[in-house]
Amino acid sequence: MKRSIVTSLAASGLLVAVLAPGASFAAGGTVNFFGSINDVTCDVEGSAGGANGVTDVPSFGTVKPEDVVNGSAPERDFQIKVHGSADCTNDTKVRLQFHANHPNVDKVTGNLKLVGAMPAAGVQIQIRNNRTEAPVNTAPIRLGITDPDPQVAEVKNNQAVLYYSAKYVPEDPSATSVGFGDGDSYVTYTLRYN
Repeated sequence: MKRSIVTSLAASGLLVAVLAPGASFAAGGTVNFFGSINDVTCDVEGSAGGANGVTDVPSFGTVKPEDVVNGSAPERDFQIKVHGSADCTNDTKVRLQFHANHPNVDKVTGNLKLVGAMPAAGVQIQIRNNRTEAPVNTAPIRLGITDPDPQVAEVKNNQAVLYYSAKYVPEDPSATSVGFGDGDSYVTYTLRYN
């Protein structure tokens, strides 16, 4: 009796397997790989207490829509610091490239799109170089393309600093109003050494 129950269960399992629909496959995805082959190894530090490689820009606070439209929205400075041991070699040139294909980059305006559940309509974030020491570079950065004139910092005492600033701008420069909402965004970058 015990043997016939096991045989019946095995036969039932085989029947279910035969009658069950074929294997299903979900849509594909993306795997991103980032890295660098170089003899220079510097760590990245944010300027406002960010974790390694994460820079927290000081909050813009609450900004009035009319300040965004008329260009008087506050500008916030931030820095990307690289440092390390003797492997962060002095006299090395450091360049930063924001990722051109990042989903938050508006390739038409060259600014960052706002993200979140309720982003402010018609508002974006413009990033510009903010290097006031030689070599001076305070030009706006057009995201979505390879920067033809990236900021350059030179490693001294095993560290270097890249200076930037950001501010809210209207998506359409001729806009007379923008909407209310959240003003959050982010972008990724790669550091190049030579």
